[in-house]
Amino acid sequence: MTQQTPTRRARRERTKRLTLARRRWLYGILAGAGGVALVYALVTPEQLAAWLVLGGALFGVTGTALANPTPD
Repeated sequence: MTQQTPTRRARRERTKRLTLARRRWLYGILAGAGGVALVYALVTPEQLAAWLVLGGALFGVTGTALANPTPD
């Protein structure tokens, strides 16, 4: 049995829910939670940096994306 890829319509619906504003909000939450985890020594600064890079990549929140937002 083969796996079907999502249709364009399904992908479009998914991206409508994760707007630029929501991605920025999620990244802000990730950064804030990371700061708290750092204060309580749950992660090292190196680990926090890696998690923030991963979060930025997953949410598509980079310096370029923040400087040049696309309309949702």
